[in-house]
Amino acid sequence: MPVVTVIVPVYNTASCLGKCLYSLSRQDYSDFEVVLIDDGSTDDSWDLCRNYANEHPRIHAIHQDNKGLSSARNAGIEWAFNYSDSRFLAFVDSDDYVDSVYLSTLLSAIQNADMAIANYCVENERGEILHSPQPIQARILSQTEFWDLNSSTKLGYTSVMWNKLFKKELFASVRFLEGAFHEDQEILHKIICQTDRISCSAVPVYHYVRRVGSITGSAKTKQKCQDSIRSFLNRALYLFAHNDARHAGIALNRAIFEFCELAYLFGFDSRLRQELVVATRQIGSRQTKKTRFRWTFQVRFPRVSYKILARKAGS
Repeated sequence: MPVVTVIVPVYNTASCLGKCLYSLSRQDYSDFEVVLIDDGSTDDSWDLCRNYANEHPRIHAIHQDNKGLSSARNAGIEWAFNYSDSRFLAFVDSDDYVDSVYLSTLLSAIQNADMAIANYCVENERGEILHSPQPIQARILSQTEFWDLNSSTKLGYTSVMWNKLFKKELFASVRFLEGAFHEDQEILHKIICQTDRISCSAVPVYHYVRRVGSITGSAKTKQKCQDSIRSFLNRALYLFAHNDARHAGIALNRAIFEFCELAYLFGFDSRLRQELVVATRQIGSRQTKKTRFRWTFQVRFPRVSYKILARKAGS
């Protein structure tokens, strides 16, 4: 019986899918399965998925019409619950690859925990390192400590799904928001609020490959900014409802900053403004008077506020 289900969404990555699957086939831990979800690829990706599934009993291939990354991941989660007795879920992007100790490192870390996080490095398509692994300590985190680390780190160690191992039960009633650009931001708080212990590993076992033209590497657009603002706003409201006013305030602060940036770059969004007004009143009830005043000013005068914030950041 496979212990881990590794979910790999695939969309037009025929040129690098082989490297990804080869890295998974070299794991020093063998009790796992791979679910490939082809999301309506227009290149040879689906043919490759079928070929790998036919040649390797532990690989399963699913095809669907193009619905986006969240939908593909959700299809993998549904498969894991309906057709597998696995205990853990992991997510690997099809244009990335992992070290041979990827699963064994995460499984070792998740003992007596609900979720494990591994370190990673960022590289380009030529294999050149763009960001070295972050100096993370191997330790056990509470929810509060996780959000503190999430607020302080810049390279996404805590923020993404692909360097983690999860107890499958964490996804029993949680799915990725379909149609979102920032699907990891949208789901993370719903997972973390179910955990008691989160284990961190300092070992860099995941290789995130930044491809030219990828969604995450492309320029900001109005829709991406709006999506990011709403994801942090949703997180703030969710954490506040779960009695974490401090980290709700941090998330709302981020949403308001990005709202100011949106107004400066692309123009005013009255609908988002109204949502932020309501949130600042609700979450502001547990903040200082100074914080409430600052939030109110920034939401009312976002362009001016962005100039002030940008000037402070540059000084």
